[in-house]
Amino acid sequence: MSQPGPAVAGGEEATLQARTVAVGEGQRPYFLVPPAGEAAGIVISLHGRGVTPQFQADLSEMGRLAADGAAVAFPQGSIVRSKNGYSWDRDADVAYLDAVIAAVRAEFPGAAPAVCLAGLSEGGTMASHYAGVRAGEVGVLAAVAGLD
Repeated sequence: MSQPGPAVAGGEEATLQARTVAVGEGQRPYFLVPPAGEAAGIVISLHGRGVTPQFQADLSEMGRLAADGAAVAFPQGSIVRSKNGYSWDRDADVAYLDAVIAAVRAEFPGAAPAVCLAGLSEGGTMASHYAGVRAGEVGVLAAVAGLD
């Protein structure tokens, strides 16, 4: 899927919503499945190399967690790999993930302060790198085939 669209949430469709955050002098996109009701927690799900956040949302089905009160964000890596694919820059994307987490926290101030950070493949590498440099931000790390 190349455009924001449906994401599964507890058997019901929830909308994968496009958002942007300011990073440096520019704007960068991310996608969000808002929680059903009050936010209990924040989940950040990172895509693998050469794919999109929308692909990660479809593959991981983490949007389902919104039914249980999670705000689920799907950021986009900064390196363009193909017409529709992106990768992570371990140095430059730390500030971007800081901005995404800050934006989601601002939108859902009642959510638990530590985030759950998950990633697949290169997204798992970026997730484990981020957890290492921002240990105070991350309460749970789930890296699938991509430890740093």
